[in-house]
Amino acid sequence: MVLKELYRVDEEAQKNFLKEVAVLRSLSHHNVLRFIGVLYKDKKLHLVTEFIPGGSLKELIHDSGQPLSWEQRISFARDISCGMSYLHSMNIIHRDLNSLNCLVRENGTVIVADFGLARIIKQPLISATAYEKCTAPAPSGNGTIGRRGRPRRQRYTVVGNPYWMAPEMMRGNKYDEKVDIFSFGIMLCEIIGRVQADPDYLPRLPDFGLNEKVFREKFCGQCPEPFYKIAFLCCDLNPDKRPPFHVLQGWLETMATVVALQRPIPIRIIDEIENFKDLQSTESSLCTTPDGLTTPPPSSGGYSLKPSLSRKRICEGQEEDPAERQHKMTDVQTTVTSLDTVDGVCNVP
Repeated sequence: MVLKELYRVDEEAQKNFLKEVAVLRSLSHHNVLRFIGVLYKDKKLHLVTEFIPGGSLKELIHDSGQPLSWEQRISFARDISCGMSYLHSMNIIHRDLNSLNCLVRENGTVIVADFGLARIIKQPLISATAYEKCTAPAPSGNGTIGRRGRPRRQRYTVVGNPYWMAPEMMRGNKYDEKVDIFSFGIMLCEIIGRVQADPDYLPRLPDFGLNEKVFREKFCGQCPEPFYKIAFLCCDLNPDKRPPFHVLQGWLETMATVVALQRPIPIRIIDEIENFKDLQSTESSLCTTPDGLTTPPPSSGGYSLKPSLSRKRICEGQEEDPAERQHKMTDVQTTVTSLDTVDGVCNVP
């Protein structure tokens, strides 16, 4: 077991702690950290979770003494996509997905952890049915479909680590679960190149996107082409052109299986990856155009990505409107005194 102690006693820290409890206790998946209970001891709260002995994925990726085959790297990506597909199916946006918050079991399985900044969405996130509607041709046969829009895309708080943060969140625009997919894309780049997410090492662009040309030249010499192309899709500046996690899960599960068997990746998977952007073109998009999608022009004095990405984790940011704030508070509407009734709690005198 692991005890995560609540050191700070301010309202924001307690709210995040209670939110993490509320999220974790509702989850059960082999690629998501297992919740055990809450311990209240010496007037302090402790979150009790399973112990993962392998440390973080970030530590493993950057351990130069540990060789990692492409089979292992693809399996890491598959595990994360499985866990995140489950979270999105439970209407949860992680909002702080990165290689530090993914842990590695002794058998090499990766699990998603740290839900202190997660957001529970009342409206269901995109489903397989919705995705099929997005990619299906219109009844008229002209290749377009009705624009349904996603009202769940809201102006939520700006939170998380800037190195993995999606551009729409970085700019303070409205966002939805696709911010997790951008973060996953940066993680794939870390896994492929065994490179730090810090823009000093991972080539980025002034618009917060990935410099695909430089990344391919520096890190993709031995990488299976469909694998790095998945990373590029996830890092698309337009959130509507990023594949949903249930699609990524299908691709990566197939790739992990065939690579383990030393077989070629099926042509069907290669074609789906190659043609995904065409299916997500503007005229056939399921979603409305994101706010602020246009990239701002560089300043005359030159524009550098690095100064815009603080090394500190962002815990607060864009102001939410009153309705949004009230909606957020109802997600974790519980009190400290009620925590001794949750599953697995230990109330130590």
